[in-house]
Amino acid sequence: MTWPFENDTSAIIKKLASAQLKKERLKKNFTVTAISLATFLMASVLLLVSGIITVNQNGGNNITGSYHALISGIEKEQYQKLSDDVRVELCGFTVSIGSVKSGNDRLNISYSNNDALTLNGLSVDQGKMPEKANEILIEQEYLIRQKINAKIGDTIRLPDPNKVEEKSFLITGYLKTGAKGTDRSLYAAMVSEEYFLEMDGRDNFSPAVMLRVNLDAGSGDVKNLISQIAADAGCKAAPSYNEAYLNLSQPSALMVLAAVAGLVVIVIAGVLVIYNIFIFPLSIPLNNMDSFAQ
Repeated sequence: MTWPFENDTSAIIKKLASAQLKKERLKKNFTVTAISLATFLMASVLLLVSGIITVNQNGGNNITGSYHALISGIEKEQYQKLSDDVRVELCGFTVSIGSVKSGNDRLNISYSNNDALTLNGLSVDQGKMPEKANEILIEQEYLIRQKINAKIGDTIRLPDPNKVEEKSFLITGYLKTGAKGTDRSLYAAMVSEEYFLEMDGRDNFSPAVMLRVNLDAGSGDVKNLISQIAADAGCKAAPSYNEAYLNLSQPSALMVLAAVAGLVVIVIAGVLVIYNIFIFPLSIPLNNMDSFAQ
């Protein structure tokens, strides 16, 4: 019951409650937006750093290869031990067979297994790896350069790198390398393991292995890990380290510092925004008390 001399304040109370609810809803929306934005920015910084590292490593694949070290003069038993070592992620067997020159262009011929192809930043563009003694994987650019009208499945004749006469090879695929440009003079081709064995490759050439070690399988310095792996396999030659890839595999101190600084700034900014939302109340859109009484 409301007496004649009393004011009915129920409408004002309802409007105040409604305004308070709107303010709390707005505060909640601001808080969720601030947290979401901070999370997005932190994820962006981490993805950016990860992307830079990945791009550097991919660039290293094409230019310097993605192996940690190369060991020359590898014997069959040593290669088998390296391949079976759980600390080794990839073990690429490779050997240079020789080279042939035609005009100003030189074609380097080698044998490599699939791991060596990967670690050298090479790939099969079309076709497949050679398997028989008379098969070859060759750069298509070399065929174009030499005006050799041949494609996958055709037979070409190339000078035998270790003999005077020519030898017929069946093209099984095109080799893709990171080399570009029209001023090239050095090209690559790969023969099969069968060809390598027919040439008594282990006695007449000097095979080598490229190693990419499993960093999770050991602790400490990468070079020390590789040296220990080589020693355990009985390798006589000292490993030759791929310094370019070792540097690309690990982010620089400046990059890590910049990423940490960016994350700290984002976290502080997010905390300050959320703090201000709760400490300083949002003003209720009221012009005066008379507006509630209307």
